[in-house]
Amino acid sequence: MGHMTNRWLMFPLWMLLAMAYLGPAAAAAVQRPVAITSYRGAFAPGSVYQKGQVVSHDNQSWISLVKKNKAVPGSDPLAWALLAAQGATGTQGPAGEAGPRGPAGPSLNLQQIAQLKWYAGNQAATFAWGSFNSPGAMAYDGNRLWVVNEGAGTVSVLDPSTGNLLATYPGVAGTASAIAYDGAGIWIADSSNGTVTKLSGHDGSVIGTYGVGNNPAGLAFDGVFLWVTNGGDNTVTKLAAAGGAVIATYPVGANPMGIAYDGSNIWVANNGADSVTKLNPLDGSAVATYTVPSQPRRLAYDGSHVWVTSFGTSEVSRIGSGGVDRVVPLEGTGADALVFDGKRLWVAKSGSAEVRAIDIETSANAGIYGTGNQPAGLVFDGSHVWVSSRGSNTVTKH
Repeated sequence: MGHMTNRWLMFPLWMLLAMAYLGPAAAAAVQRPVAITSYRGAFAPGSVYQKGQVVSHDNQSWISLVKKNKAVPGSDPLAWALLAAQGATGTQGPAGEAGPRGPAGPSLNLQQIAQLKWYAGNQAATFAWGSFNSPGAMAYDGNRLWVVNEGAGTVSVLDPSTGNLLATYPGVAGTASAIAYDGAGIWIADSSNGTVTKLSGHDGSVIGTYGVGNNPAGLAFDGVFLWVTNGGDNTVTKLAAAGGAVIATYPVGANPMGIAYDGSNIWVANNGADSVTKLNPLDGSAVATYTVPSQPRRLAYDGSHVWVTSFGTSEVSRIGSGGVDRVVPLEGTGADALVFDGKRLWVAKSGSAEVRAIDIETSANAGIYGTGNQPAGLVFDGSHVWVSSRGSNTVTKH
């Protein structure tokens, strides 16, 4: 018995494990220990392994017993021997400490927090200031709200968190028909005089006035250039935002009004042609022209599609790659101004005292909100939608 014990002690442990795992047939085939030569990492089907090479497979370690080995570990006991099997799952450890408290929920007024004003901010209200004179188009500069007064040619500046009037600046000599912010200055179109004027976004001082086409009606900034629709000339003018130099003027459809930039193209609503033109901003060439419902007015881009209001039919249309692929009818008359708030489209209907919100995915009605008479302009400040009402000289915050 002692002789037998000594003889078994002569075998290395890996050999005893291999014989126990593989069985008598495989044990008889193993004549001598196989030394580990290298570790090849995870087993890769189709790869060739040499004798003594070790791989991992199914959370276990295997050693090749033969040369030019292509077998899958565990499938052939003469080709692979198990070195280490996967251990049992351990017991669950103790619970960790509680994490830090999360940020405040969305019920707080984000404008109030951002401006460190620890008092109640206005969430929804209507403001009427003496300086309002047929308020129309609006722009937001990231800090303040700018509202053109069509009847006076001026521009009013509001604090979006309180609605307080901060200042009123002289804007243009004639009718202020459109407004845009270029990251530094405020541009105002003068439809009476065929010009656009740039104001300092800091103090409202006039930087310059530049000639464009007849009856400018819409403005859009593409990051470098300002684009102006000239309703009386059926053209669009491209200006350098820095300096105001006219780069070129391009033909579009009849009576262009609204204009928008989608990050790649310029879109123009041709009110007199019932169409929308898509322009290449590099050379002003027409990429495509799409037929839309009657009297298209204003445009908005939702990140995927361009939408256009049709004043004549009181509808909103979505334009896809092949043209209009969705039309949303609205109650009332005069679908005009349009803005996207990140989730919904807001439409001002100048024939009523309300704005309509539309879900961009389903086109379902997402809310009807009261305004003053003849809502004319819309802008989104990152938290709220503002509506100017030409007929009541008010601005409403939703």
